[in-house]
Amino acid sequence: MDTLTMQPYQEETEGAENLTPRMQAFLRDKEPPQNLQPMGFTACVSGMAGSYPCENVDLLAFLPLATIGGGNGNDSWGWTGCGNREFALMGRSSGTSFVEITDPVNPIYLGNLPTHTSNSTWRDIKTYNDYAFIVSEASGHGMQVFDLTQLCNIPSPPVTFSNSAHYNGFGNAHNLVINEDSGFAYGVGTSTCSGGLHMVNIQNPLSPTNAGCFSSDGYTHDAQCVIYNGPDTQHQGKEICFNSNEDTLTIVDVTNKAAPAQLSRTGYAGSAYTHQGWLTEDQVYFLIDDELDEQSFGHNTRTYVWNVSNLDSPVLIGHYTSPIGAIDHNQYVRGNYVFQANYRGGLRILDINDVANANLFEEAYFDIYPANNNASFNGAWSTYPYFASGVVIISGIEQGLFIVQPTSLPDPNPAPCDTPADIPWLSVSPASGATAEGGSTAVTVIFDSVGLTPGEYTASLCIGSNALTTPELFVPVSLTVAPPPEIMITSPLDGSVFTAVNGANITTTIAVTTPNFTVPDDGHWHLWVDGVDTGPAYDYTQSVTLTVGTHVISAQLQYPDHTPVGPVDTIQVEVVGADIIILSPADGAVLTATNGVNITTTIVVTTPNFTIPDDGHWHLWLDSVDTGPVFGDSTTITLTVGTHVITAQLQAPDHTPLGPVDTITVTVVAGQEPMFTVYLPIILRNE
Repeated sequence: MDTLTMQPYQEETEGAENLTPRMQAFLRDKEPPQNLQPMGFTACVSGMAGSYPCENVDLLAFLPLATIGGGNGNDSWGWTGCGNREFALMGRSSGTSFVEITDPVNPIYLGNLPTHTSNSTWRDIKTYNDYAFIVSEASGHGMQVFDLTQLCNIPSPPVTFSNSAHYNGFGNAHNLVINEDSGFAYGVGTSTCSGGLHMVNIQNPLSPTNAGCFSSDGYTHDAQCVIYNGPDTQHQGKEICFNSNEDTLTIVDVTNKAAPAQLSRTGYAGSAYTHQGWLTEDQVYFLIDDELDEQSFGHNTRTYVWNVSNLDSPVLIGHYTSPIGAIDHNQYVRGNYVFQANYRGGLRILDINDVANANLFEEAYFDIYPANNNASFNGAWSTYPYFASGVVIISGIEQGLFIVQPTSLPDPNPAPCDTPADIPWLSVSPASGATAEGGSTAVTVIFDSVGLTPGEYTASLCIGSNALTTPELFVPVSLTVAPPPEIMITSPLDGSVFTAVNGANITTTIAVTTPNFTVPDDGHWHLWVDGVDTGPAYDYTQSVTLTVGTHVISAQLQYPDHTPVGPVDTIQVEVVGADIIILSPADGAVLTATNGVNITTTIVVTTPNFTIPDDGHWHLWLDSVDTGPVFGDSTTITLTVGTHVITAQLQAPDHTPLGPVDTITVTVVAGQEPMFTVYLPIILRNE
């Protein structure tokens, strides 16, 4: 292992010979990595976790791409080892990142396994025992094998890793499927086996061997391979692959790797590109996402529900249509929920309790692409929901690694009850007692939020009895710690510049928002202008008059008794005054009337911070006589011999005089009178 050097983002160049039409469509939407900052715990409150739309999902932490190796993101998977520690594995265009998330609010980037050949938009990761297996669309990449136990002790992360082993039975591969119960991997979308299942024995992970091919139905985009224990008794105990084959669900018996048998090949109405799917845990239903139907047919995100209780004749029984239009990409079932990574729609968690009737509904979501939910190939590539902790990861193509926690789902590993040591924020009184038959006793539950960060805290209390006929009762309790109240000045913005067209002052409205504090129910707020308290405000706006200059404006919440609460928000604004300046002629100028009587001259002005005619116009007075409005930056006047006072003033469109005035004095002198020489002819006569 070597110390890691971060690589700058480089655009990948994909081999045109490897690109399917779907991949070409993907590249047309490609965007560079977003310039984002790491984030810590952010609760989902009122539909938002920071800048990310959400429902029933808290953000535990976020690591931008630039902090975990750079490039664009793609696939993700998870691994638990090193004594039940949890690790996120995330693919990128230039390699694979390894992040420890045992403490999910403080993730640790451990290092990077570089791509085996060149960069590629597509990379896929799966695990078997304590090894990760990685494929890519990069030419000649093959399958990397990485010993995950190396992650148990990284003294100075991040580091650069190298392969533990490598399989070169194929070059590029679009996806990788692993059946952890059999120890076989299946490369799909490779340049071998007509793009179908390329089977690899990985029971000895450091020495993968070719085990066979299934090519009868051509290109397989993705698959799930299991030891079948579903209701079809004819195939129980066999190894079955459920293949997403571009326009069909193709089910194959791969028990005999030398002679795999296709059991069924079933198309469906509305198919555009059969992308990926996953079985329910009872192996009765298979959920498929079609990657191009949203773009092709204009409907919202659609999940197709298949009854596969007869592997020889699966039946499409219906579909779920999402309220948004994003493209669906990868989905995985855990318990009675399916976790979907739906590109611009982010993570979508659907309740599948009524899957038998194709009746799914959205329980929770976390949208990592807040701009919109359009049907474009950006945002969430994949998700992994199988950590024992219940933590879920999302890999963002332009964003990075999101670590989130669904808050409304059943605990995947419920504890029977919590002890006081487990929940210092909760106590009960009395902790024990006696009650007469038919009677009741009040028990007080005390919550203490001191020292707790904002979020939701849950516990399970046990109520036991010494009566043999009374079962133990479990009482779920929860505590929601809201973020502290705060005030934010929303208008004007910090650094705003205003123009006082009257040259003296402006009147503007200060608007605030007060998260976690309601005005006037919880109290009020005070506004300070240049340190002067303007008094309490009982709604969300206050009008102030500001003179020309720079002003510091501060706001703070106060309880009804005027006790300050929360931080002060401060902005600075500047007020500049409109003005008018006579540029020509100069003050004190002496002009010459060449005709000895008068002169015609042009008066030129400039109007800083005042736009003519949008803000108004100006008037010119000659010796106190108004010459009328001027709608440009100059006007022409005639001056007689003598001294004249010329005044210019700004006026509003309704001719209301504004403050700024400029005055000059000019003198006109008579020029020298014209002189004439007369020549008379002299005639001499000689007589």
